[in-house]
Amino acid sequence: ILRGREIRFQILCDELPPPPAEIKITPLVPDHQKTTRSIVETATASQTCQACHIQMNPLGFAVEQYDALGRRRSVERKFASDGTVASELPIDTRVEPRLFDGDTAAVNDAVALSKHIADSGKGHQCMVRQYFRHAHARREVASRDGCDLESLRTKLTGSAGSLREMFKEIARRDSFRQRKVQ
Repeated sequence: ILRGREIRFQILCDELPPPPAEIKITPLVPDHQKTTRSIVETATASQTCQACHIQMNPLGFAVEQYDALGRRRSVERKFASDGTVASELPIDTRVEPRLFDGDTAAVNDAVALSKHIADSGKGHQCMVRQYFRHAHARREVASRDGCDLESLRTKLTGSAGSLREMFKEIARRDSFRQRKVQ
């Protein structure tokens, strides 16, 4: 859930509403015979939970082939209370990430998810927004900053585009040079 949330918010720049106030969130219950994916799917299966979790869970499931330290794995190890391995369960990373409305593409793993994000252009748009926010120390305002954002995106993704060109472009913009520092 957490990795999927971070991908949704930090890499795709999407926003989701907070959980409804009446929902009682309980910790996940470990089970040596079920994968984390299976436990999460069961815990978030209600229609109320699915309103947001359908946007986060698949993204997190796609990166399950990496453990918490980023090491590649093909099985999920479950440990008993004494620290011994209780079970090793196969990891399923096939998902429909639903990057945007109507997206029905399926991906097999984190690499395919990364390619799908790049091919959709959504990752580029978010990167431009995140860099703009960092460089200006504020969130963008569409009516005022739309041209700057588009110029940065073009410098990143155009035929001669690159990160270097995007970084140079932001320093050329009036919005950067004449910004008010508080």
